[in-house]
Amino acid sequence: MASELLQGQIGTSTPPPGWLSEYVFRDGRYYFVFPLGSILTMLPVALLDRLGILSGPSSVLIASLIAGGLSCFGFLLAQAYRFSLGMQVSLVIFLTLGNWIWCNLVFGYADMLTLGWSALGQLGSLYFVLGQKQPLISGLLFALAIGNRTEVIVLTPIFMALWFILETDSKRWLVSLYRFCFFPILILLLTFCHNYFRFNSIFEFGKGLVPGIFEQPHFASGLYSIAAIPDHFTEMLTATWQRINHFPFVAPSGFGGSIFLASPFLVLLFRFRAMNQPVVILSWIAMIVMTFTMWLYGDVGGWQFSYRYAVNLLPWIYILLLYNAPRQINIPVICLLLISLLINIYAVWLFHWTTYL
Repeated sequence: MASELLQGQIGTSTPPPGWLSEYVFRDGRYYFVFPLGSILTMLPVALLDRLGILSGPSSVLIASLIAGGLSCFGFLLAQAYRFSLGMQVSLVIFLTLGNWIWCNLVFGYADMLTLGWSALGQLGSLYFVLGQKQPLISGLLFALAIGNRTEVIVLTPIFMALWFILETDSKRWLVSLYRFCFFPILILLLTFCHNYFRFNSIFEFGKGLVPGIFEQPHFASGLYSIAAIPDHFTEMLTATWQRINHFPFVAPSGFGGSIFLASPFLVLLFRFRAMNQPVVILSWIAMIVMTFTMWLYGDVGGWQFSYRYAVNLLPWIYILLLYNAPRQINIPVICLLLISLLINIYAVWLFHWTTYL
């Protein structure tokens, strides 16, 4: 769809592949149901492809850019919080290779990649709040997150509160807030216009217009419903791996799984070493708000390793680790990191290099 946008079109007359369901046919054209920001993010890649510079699947380049961006901001934040070099490396390895984002990004699906861009946008935005006070750049990166995953907009009050506690003067806070909000407001206005031109409603993103979507069992109560919460709770927090009667004997189900099984490194979240810090309190609130927002969606994630929607939580998990993790690397940290890394190497191998799943 980014290629069509380069030609000044917001839809295409070419039917999408039969396996791709994220399109709506309307008034003789097919429209992508993802928000405008996800299409704009792909424009540079589409341009490289059109110029013949890009060889191979574009998803490989995109996943690499996301992983590289996460690593960069992860290092910068860890340095700002004065971690030892060993801990900086450990935290970044966890962020990119020691959790469910690695395996899910490698799938290369549009939905997976939008989650990756959202995580990168949030983490970058947090760096330019907590590491360097650059509200305009922070807002630009937050707009990247919102543009790819509109639900991230629920975190706007959290960012406003972060600026409030960091700016001692009310006038400076208002100026910072104005600069921070410029790009998010711009992307929202453009998204509303995009929605209107496609579906004649600024609030219609198109997901509910996909043919047969409400015939699917998980959308029987609507796109968003409290009835979906128990399934999300199970798949995100309590679902275990399956035991099979042949090699490899133990494997993830492919449709969910506890994030704590996917990354035991998360136990460091519960050291609770700085619960009196406003940033820590706001980070926990952000995770709770984002989690319940995700849990209301009818689909629990489909084909995935662990719980892919929790990619949206990784920036806040990382901030909490900056406060709770030890400043110097030690044996428990090394053990947790190695276990998490091995689990995710195993998952990548199972999903992408074998036929067991």
